[in-house]
Amino acid sequence: MRKQSRSRVGIIRDILKTINEEGKASVTRIMYGSRMPYDRLITVLDYLIKKELVKKIEDDEKKY
Repeated sequence: MRKQSRSRVGIIRDILKTINEEGKASVTRIMYGSRMPYDRLITVLDYLIKKELVKKIEDDEKKY
């Protein structure tokens, strides 16, 4: 039986939920929380940053 893929809205919901739960979340944490591979996640995160739904934070040498 094949799993049904999530909608774009479902993916964005999972990303935003992970960020909300963590406060400041690293890309790795968002990747695991949203169950997405890195390359697809970066594309969606860039979209969310462009739409100003999330912001990129650089703290010392870490990125959130």
